[in-house]
Amino acid sequence: MQKLLGKLFSAGAEGPDREPVEITGVCDLLGPSIDSFRTGAKQVGRVTLIAWRTDGREIETGRLVLKFLLPFDGTGNDAFLRQFATQKLVRVTLTSPPRPLASWLSATVANTHSVQPDPALESKAAELLDPPPLQHPVLGTFTHHPRLVWQYHGNAKWGGADVDIVLQGHGPFADIEDLNAQADAAAAILEREAQFSTSLERVLLTDAYSEWSNEWRNPSHGEVSAKEYARRLRLCAMYPSTEGYFEFELDAGDLHDGHFVMAYGTMAAGFEGAGVPG
Repeated sequence: MQKLLGKLFSAGAEGPDREPVEITGVCDLLGPSIDSFRTGAKQVGRVTLIAWRTDGREIETGRLVLKFLLPFDGTGNDAFLRQFATQKLVRVTLTSPPRPLASWLSATVANTHSVQPDPALESKAAELLDPPPLQHPVLGTFTHHPRLVWQYHGNAKWGGADVDIVLQGHGPFADIEDLNAQADAAAAILEREAQFSTSLERVLLTDAYSEWSNEWRNPSHGEVSAKEYARRLRLCAMYPSTEGYFEFELDAGDLHDGHFVMAYGTMAAGFEGAGVPG
């Protein structure tokens, strides 16, 4: 399979002026994907490494997104998806050293190779892919998302119903100090539930209902008043931040054709608006 993939990917080389580099790495929990669009006569496959290294060098960690140029007829797709499956150890030649893009690195693959075990690299990747739970003194236990290791989830009550509290890291891995600060912000929001519930209802009765009436209403919904509309929205997640703003995610059922409503606000002003993102 490695020989087949190596032949298929060799077309991804980007010219003689580039210096190829060979690395060994471990795939993340999201696994490989193939874009629905094409680049010229090629499909683009992608996979992210969570930890990697070149021979004889220290282990690097973060998000290294590898791009593969696959035949547009799909002949390389199955082999690509198998070889770069979740948490798999892989070895590839890159057309050039990885370059930074936002909070991750990116590189194009020129070739693939058989790989030998690397216990230290595999151990480091396993540690990164299964971080320990976060214990908050007020809100209790937060555990990382099964596939997004930089995102943690906890649980609380709002209006007597369960709500998911989502803490998000700002890089490839979560920073415990930052997560604790986000959890503190969530606790402060929950302490002011009565106050914020009033402003939440206001933006749902005005902003969200107005948007629904003008853009989403259809005959199958029947007559829905603003109060009935707000009653049918179910709070499912809270996204706090350390900068004083927050977002609530509400399940709108069939009112918005499966889309969620997001309500946003600040600690200083309460909720300031709501609607379907985008």
